[in-house]
Amino acid sequence: MTDEMTEKRTPDLYLKNDVMTVGVSLRGAELLTWTRADGTELLWEGLPSVWGHVSPLLFPFPGVMREGSYLSGGRRHMLPSGGVAMGLPFSVEDQTASRLILKLAFPQPGYPFEAELLAAVILRGKQLTLEYDVVNPGYAPLYYGLGRQLAFTCPEGVEFQRLLFDQPETPEAYRMEGGYLDPDPIDTGRGIQQLSLSGNTLPGGCLILGGIRTGAVTLLSVKTGRRVRMDTEGFRYLRVWRRPRASFISIEPWTTLPDRADSDILLSRKDGIEQLPAGKTRQYRQILTLQE
Repeated sequence: MTDEMTEKRTPDLYLKNDVMTVGVSLRGAELLTWTRADGTELLWEGLPSVWGHVSPLLFPFPGVMREGSYLSGGRRHMLPSGGVAMGLPFSVEDQTASRLILKLAFPQPGYPFEAELLAAVILRGKQLTLEYDVVNPGYAPLYYGLGRQLAFTCPEGVEFQRLLFDQPETPEAYRMEGGYLDPDPIDTGRGIQQLSLSGNTLPGGCLILGGIRTGAVTLLSVKTGRRVRMDTEGFRYLRVWRRPRASFISIEPWTTLPDRADSDILLSRKDGIEQLPAGKTRQYRQILTLQE
């Protein structure tokens, strides 16, 4: 998340159907464009002067780590905020006109463990599906976290964006304080069915939501009527983030919470850390549906 680009990037590969076109970079398996058939762009343009990313894939830990490092097997490993996958080249495992599978193999600097991360992009009608397989080919448990930032363009203004829930929710809500997670939850209301994404709702520009029972939200622009629904599987949290004076809102499923100032430095003891037994695979999914 701190790895800023110096030049605006263009996609390496494109997928297309009658409803949408998606452009994907091999670096980080990052979506750089998501365009409707009428030419309307749905994603942030990735201006390096503001934020040079669009939809980075966050692995092996989506949030900030205490002291920028962790302990595993008695050794300390440095890890940048958001992990290392966003800066690494993925290989193409399979591609058709509407389906793409990319792969990143570990060990890599910052995460010296045997693992494979597969990222699939699939178009079906009005749905864009993002699937992630974490594979443990080794002989010991694998500890990790996973997330995906997805920055939606909001040229009409972030203040016109709303986050809608399928049913009344009383989410667990957290904010960041001094670069780390504030352990004290904040009150967003009980039995709410929507959140305004103004500066008042996002203290410090960020809000982390847990306990959303359906695992689904819809991003609505009350000015343009745009609706994009996001269903998630396997993710416990939803991070909502905006950058001051930037025309995007980022909706991000995460498996784990960022570190607190007093979090355990052991990777295996991080809040919500995933443990994958040797020889096993675990899948996560986002299904994005155009509803306008």
